[in-house]
Amino acid sequence: MRSTLAAVAPRALGRRVMPDDPPPAALRRPRCEVLALLDVADPGNACDRWWDGAASTIPVQPFPGILAGPLALRAQGTAVSVV
Repeated sequence: MRSTLAAVAPRALGRRVMPDDPPPAALRRPRCEVLALLDVADPGNACDRWWDGAASTIPVQPFPGILAGPLALRAQGTAVSVV
């Protein structure tokens, strides 16, 4: 989330924003509110224009251990469907 915010903000601000620049509570606030805190003048427009593209370029790390269960079931020959 922080990386996506840091990718969207520079497009609107014209200056570099690092993933640690959003405030500590950024993960508990709406993304447009956080962009406003970063001085983005029109955070709604910034989200509409750049959020999806920025989010698609940021690698996502699964929660630790989340794949262990399905992989163990698969190793035993159990059919697994993940949605």
